[in-house]
Amino acid sequence: MSSPQIKNGFTKIANELFEAYIKIGRFLSPYENIVWLCILRKTYGYHQKEDWISLSQVEVMTNILQPHIARTKKKLLLKNMIEKRNGGIGIQKDYELWNIPKQVSLKYTQTGINIPKQVLPKQVRKLTQTGNLDLPKQVDTKDTITKDTIYIYPAFEKAVFEGWNSFCDSYPILAKLNEVTDERRLKLKKRYEKKSFQEFNEILKAITEQPFLLGDSEKGWKVSFDWLIKNNTNYIKVLERRYKDTQPKVRKV
Repeated sequence: MSSPQIKNGFTKIANELFEAYIKIGRFLSPYENIVWLCILRKTYGYHQKEDWISLSQVEVMTNILQPHIARTKKKLLLKNMIEKRNGGIGIQKDYELWNIPKQVSLKYTQTGINIPKQVLPKQVRKLTQTGNLDLPKQVDTKDTITKDTIYIYPAFEKAVFEGWNSFCDSYPILAKLNEVTDERRLKLKKRYEKKSFQEFNEILKAITEQPFLLGDSEKGWKVSFDWLIKNNTNYIKVLERRYKDTQPKVRKV
C-alpha cells in the first residue's frame, strides 16, 4: 500500500504559476505536458531553479523514449515554457512570456470534446491571429511565385504536418505522421492550390463532427492524412459533411 509523505520530499511551486499551467495545458501535447512536469519535478523538487537533466533521467521518470523527449524539449523551448540557464535547464516562471495561443478552445458539440486550435511555432503564428492559415491566393507557378510565397508556403506545410499530429494527440485512434516523405510534400503542395484546403483547421473541425471518420463504422475505417491529401475530392467530402449521416458501428450485445 502506497503512503506518500511530505517528509520524503515535495515539489514547491507557486499557486499562480501552477494555475497558469493548468489553464494552458489543453494547448499542449501529452508529451509536452509530461516533460514539462518532469522538468518541474527535477528542478523545483530539489529546490533548484535549473539543473542539468539528461534525456535518460527524463526517460526513467516518464517512460518516454529519448528521441521523443529531445523533440519535445525543443518544442517547449520554442514555446518558452522552459529555458536554458547556467548550462542547465529550468522552468520559465514568467508565464506571460509563454508562446501559447490565447484563443479559447473550440467546442464541438457533436462529440462533446474540447479540441484546441493548432499550436503553431512562433514564426508561423505571426502569419495569422486566428490560428487558421491566411495564405495568398496565388498558386506557385513560374508566373506567380514571389518572395512572400516562398516564405509562406513552407510555413503552411510545417503547420499542416504539425497540426495533424497535434490533432492525433486528441484523437489517438488516428495515425500520426512519422515521416514527411517527398510524396506527401508533393501532394500537399497540389492541395495548397485550392483555397478551401488552406483552411486546414476547418477540415479538422469537420472530422470531429463525423464519427464515421473516427472509426465509428462496422468496418472501423478511419480517416488518414494520406487519404485527405490524396486528391481534391476527399477533403471536400469531409468539409461538406458527406459522412455525417453514415450509419454508426453495429455493436453486438
